[in-house]
Amino acid sequence: MTSRKIRRQLEDIHAHLIGHIVLQDKAPNLVSVLTIVRWLLYGKKEAAWLLPQAGISQKELKNVSRFGKVIRQSWYQDHFSHLQEDLLAAGAIIYKPSIIFMEKAGHRMFHFWANYIRQKGAFRNPRRYFRTNLFFIYLLTVLFLVSPFSQLFFYLTYPLHPINRQKHKDCNLDNKHKNIHI
Repeated sequence: MTSRKIRRQLEDIHAHLIGHIVLQDKAPNLVSVLTIVRWLLYGKKEAAWLLPQAGISQKELKNVSRFGKVIRQSWYQDHFSHLQEDLLAAGAIIYKPSIIFMEKAGHRMFHFWANYIRQKGAFRNPRRYFRTNLFFIYLLTVLFLVSPFSQLFFYLTYPLHPINRQKHKDCNLDNKHKNIHI
């Protein structure tokens, strides 16, 4: 969802996106939620007990240099029309349709909750505490009770989703300006 939003913002200012890379937490969704919550609440990012490190692994971060080589090659050739295809071939995006499905719903709800909480005042306004706590309870309920059923629903209705078209739209750049030089 963030990638889509940034792409729209770039289009609004007439900038040309020539490639993008998505780094993802490789852990299963609920495990990822646990590690991120632990990291946010207690500042503990490292692996512990049965939980992996929170966020993107060190191994994944060390491996991003492969994208630098692809970008450098396009830079030296001064031609970026195939940069995104080359990045995709190097593994720049691992597309997970079920995560996109859940992110869409979550994105809509976060927008609702943000507006609902802001109606009670600015940051740290005591009048916001009730709504903030309510959001926290809602978030935990959705993450641990609703999201597993949401993923199950997605996989049961998988054939009905326009996955290939959406994947093409999210991963590829239908760039009108094919011969971009910097």
